[in-house]
Amino acid sequence: MLIIKLVSEFNVDNTENRLSNWFDLYFTKNHAILVAKNSNNSEQKKTKLNKEILQAYSTKKNNPPQTGVKADLGRVDTTESKNGYTIRTKKVVFIFTKMSDGSYRSQDGTVWQFSPKE
Repeated sequence: MLIIKLVSEFNVDNTENRLSNWFDLYFTKNHAILVAKNSNNSEQKKTKLNKEILQAYSTKKNNPPQTGVKADLGRVDTTESKNGYTIRTKKVVFIFTKMSDGSYRSQDGTVWQFSPKE
């Protein structure tokens, strides 16, 4: 199982989260699940990625999901590129670009960290 977490949990300086919540993205057998963490993000931006994630949670009026709530993103199609990955599900498309420090940025500039199975 691969887990992709927002970098805030790793106490890295200069972290940027432009989403409504902190999230963990879990992959098992070609299937993705997004788990909402703390929903107190004052830096939230109106981005296409944030909108897709909120729609995956089916929240009314784009309210952030509660901590611990899971969204089943369905089957995953992953494409590796020269400098990152594109992860497509029926509900959300993540485009991760690898940075020089080993972290990844999604298409909206949010910093993520890939971590192995817990």
